[in-house]
Amino acid sequence: MSHPMAPQFQEARVAVLNPSHPVMAGLPSDFMALDEWYTFEAAPGDDFIVLAGLDESTYSPENKVYGDRSDLWMGPTPADHPIIWARCFGDSQARSVFTAMGHRYETYETEEALLLLKNMLNWAAKKSDPQSSGCAK
Repeated sequence: MSHPMAPQFQEARVAVLNPSHPVMAGLPSDFMALDEWYTFEAAPGDDFIVLAGLDESTYSPENKVYGDRSDLWMGPTPADHPIIWARCFGDSQARSVFTAMGHRYETYETEEALLLLKNMLNWAAKKSDPQSSGCAK
């Protein structure tokens, strides 16, 4: 895992890839966000539900400041660079949600981030989606 430097924080387009999932309820099909964008060694496995991805054409996924890896590209489409995903566990359908967004306090002043946080908490606590339809892949 790594992230760009110089600049560390960049504006990029977040694309909603699973608009019917309860965590993504009420969000536009895409939105711009300013953050420290992480690149992962690989996308999450098949047991995860990818909810949103990063459009790498809207920022510079390069790091020429530290480490031995400067090319942080994951792929040409937002689906190649997941940034929000969910997972359900076991017969009880216990739920978790991961986002690589939120490195700056200003993030939580945006309408999209506040809605995402609210949706994530309600879904993980099973206050929304009591039938666990969001657990289907």
